[in-house]
Amino acid sequence: MIPDERETIFDYFEMLDSKLISKETLVKNSTIFKEQGGVEVIFKFMKAMLADDVCISLCVQIFDRCKTKVNVVMDFIQFGGLDILERVMKDHEKNKILMSEVNKLLKSVLLIGARAAVSEISQESELIVMCQACQEALERKRRLKSTAPVSDTKPPTPLDRIRRVLTFMRNYHDKVEVLEVGLDACISFAGNTDSKACIGDTPFIEAVSKAIRDHGQHEAIMWRACVALSTVASFSQDIAGAIARENVHELLCEHFASFAENPYVQMNMLWLFDALLRWQLGPSRRRIWQSQRCIDLFMAFTAKREKLLSKAMLADK
Repeated sequence: MIPDERETIFDYFEMLDSKLISKETLVKNSTIFKEQGGVEVIFKFMKAMLADDVCISLCVQIFDRCKTKVNVVMDFIQFGGLDILERVMKDHEKNKILMSEVNKLLKSVLLIGARAAVSEISQESELIVMCQACQEALERKRRLKSTAPVSDTKPPTPLDRIRRVLTFMRNYHDKVEVLEVGLDACISFAGNTDSKACIGDTPFIEAVSKAIRDHGQHEAIMWRACVALSTVASFSQDIAGAIARENVHELLCEHFASFAENPYVQMNMLWLFDALLRWQLGPSRRRIWQSQRCIDLFMAFTAKREKLLSKAMLADK
């Protein structure tokens, strides 16, 4: 609950800042701050008092104290801190001092967060391939063997895990190394038996399509994205249609020739075309046949096939 008195809020910030300013106790106090939901509390203040320069400056200062602590930084990213900083920069662009503080914090968060994101996503990838029933069975087995007090906390569902991965991919959409491990996790999730029922509750298609749109020239991004989308496109014609609405087929045509020296990537791109064309009465097939660029690409395939057949026939004579 947010107090009504502005001075009461500032007293709370001052107390919190005094706990975090000491380097000797920073590890302990930042851990307590994180475990007690401090990041979410500060975000509530920032959202409620976004127009208040002093309040925002104090909040930024508190996070600046913890910018080297990965656990706090990960919560900052997970609960939408980057979006809040973006709003602050938009609403207070004339306040040069505040902008300087925000930019400094943003730079630190992105640098530390990118490294941590790779590690966090890798950990999620190990479990995201298992359905909820399998995870619960493993958890029961672990509890039977454990001598520690049993916790009632349930393991995160595959839906929770992929949402976390997609959040990292959205926040670090310009970091290829983060997107690579993120797409590996997406491939694992696509192969999860639970994914068919819950993929519609995630921005999976949008995130993977954006990776192709922003980094289609990178072969590591292209083939991973194509594998992930090919798998989920087979779930239903609606999902295939959602992929086509992102104009992924146009992006495949745009980048196909650039991977002429890498047939493995081109093969995965063609598999994605096949997955989208498989639904005969679906919107994905209709959108592809309405694309002149796709028609030109398919005509080029046909011409190349005829040329190769002619060469083969002449060689047999």
